[in-house]
Amino acid sequence: MKYLDNETLAIIRCDLDRREELIRNAVYDVLSQMDEPELSESIVASYFVWANSLTPGEVGEEICYHMTSGVRNPQAGSLLDACTGKVVDCVCFDKEQRCGVVRVAFPLKMLQDDSGNVYSTDILHIVAGAGILALLENKDSKLVDVAMSDEVLRRFPGPAYGAEGLRKLTNFGDRVAFGTILKPCTGITPEEEAKIIYQSSANPLFMFIKEDENFLPGVPFARVGARVKRVLEAIERTKKQRGDAGLVFASHVTSAPHLIGDYVREALDSGVNGLMFSEYYCGGAVRMVREMTKDMEFPPAIYGHNGGITARTRHIYREVLDMFARLDGIDIRQTAPLRAGMGLLRPFGLEWRKC
Repeated sequence: MKYLDNETLAIIRCDLDRREELIRNAVYDVLSQMDEPELSESIVASYFVWANSLTPGEVGEEICYHMTSGVRNPQAGSLLDACTGKVVDCVCFDKEQRCGVVRVAFPLKMLQDDSGNVYSTDILHIVAGAGILALLENKDSKLVDVAMSDEVLRRFPGPAYGAEGLRKLTNFGDRVAFGTILKPCTGITPEEEAKIIYQSSANPLFMFIKEDENFLPGVPFARVGARVKRVLEAIERTKKQRGDAGLVFASHVTSAPHLIGDYVREALDSGVNGLMFSEYYCGGAVRMVREMTKDMEFPPAIYGHNGGITARTRHIYREVLDMFARLDGIDIRQTAPLRAGMGLLRPFGLEWRKC
């Protein structure tokens, strides 16, 4: 096979992380100077766009057309008009007016159900759909921010505990608290998992232990209910070593949508006090579990593995995904340690701070 030519290799080797960093800096500089949008009847999505032939404002008009009513000039005062998006404003980064930021208002009329609720799955389906990300007119397009009124935000369940609530739940107070993860990731029996968890839970510095996201809940050699039962027995045997320090164990339940509810119930019936999802590969599952368990005296803590860390982040800012994960109900989620220079995990720099 021939080597690729230098021109092709130069394009392929483009430093995408550096490119994203430069775009993010420019985007946030512009957003900080824009007026607060009117949010009483809409949510407002902000986009970075780089178009072939349109201005950012014209790209915004196309977003309104493709992702709301599909009508360009609805009759004023009509239901179509009430369900049609509007361009709020835009800023160009270049003299040719092909690159910049545009903000689009998406009417709540088209997003709320009959109880006035809104859902992250519906919002992302609309504000980050194919009419934005798939059009060849757009060399690049990114959803960089979603703004909602306080009234709309209150329609989301949010976390049952959050970090501080988990400290109270486990009686950790202000003490130093650590979390850890099960290794090996999979290929072990419930009895083998229990031995590993026993070693970890005996250490009173651990407030949180989670299964690995690769350990699927329905494998026949270690179905979720069987392994939770063994694990909780092991944790019970370490109570003396832990003293008054409680422990959250999060069982992994990411699975096909028609099975998640069953696995959640199986885990909860086995006595587990935490659950974990790779939530962006089972959209809406966190919200579903929050709604399922909202009447429990002590609903499960939810760990959002890959909270914002997903293949989508080249086109949907990680901080947007993180926001929806928290609104839907995750209590804690993975993030990278922040340090100078390049670390092991994304995000880093401004992206990390915004998350």
